[in-house]
Amino acid sequence: MSIDDNKALIRRWLRMGEQGFTGDFNEYFAPDYHGHLSGQQPQSLSDLMDLERGFAAAFSHISYNVEDLLAIGDKVVLRVKTSATHTGEFHGVKPTDRQVTLTGIVIYRIVDARIAESWGELDLMGLLGSSGLHDLSWRCKPCGVLANIITSLGLGVAKLKFY
Repeated sequence: MSIDDNKALIRRWLRMGEQGFTGDFNEYFAPDYHGHLSGQQPQSLSDLMDLERGFAAAFSHISYNVEDLLAIGDKVVLRVKTSATHTGEFHGVKPTDRQVTLTGIVIYRIVDARIAESWGELDLMGLLGSSGLHDLSWRCKPCGVLANIITSLGLGVAKLKFY
């Protein structure tokens, strides 16, 4: 695939996300996909499907603003700002109807016109702050990274507060 084809694959993937991840993940991902999200265990394609569909079930009006999309060889780098509305239960937290924002950088490795591997860094603190979900880090596995940081700083398990 060309660099432009690789970038187009990522744009199509984002469009599927804006439609609630209802499409076929196999159209975008290799069957042996491996995902790496900062602070988490590697993800399989099944794990990714659960994560993305769980997010879409809890957050409506998902919108991706692509701030940068760069490609070289078999890699595509995406810098993105995600906006959504918290309209469903998310890891035990009832809907708040708040607009949330999450920024991230993801590097995708493309093989045979599919995403074979990805590495992501997400601004979970931004998600927690914009949502008002102050205690989400104790319920949400990816948000648990924040809990680990807070604990390692000796701050215990107090609820996070955002002002």
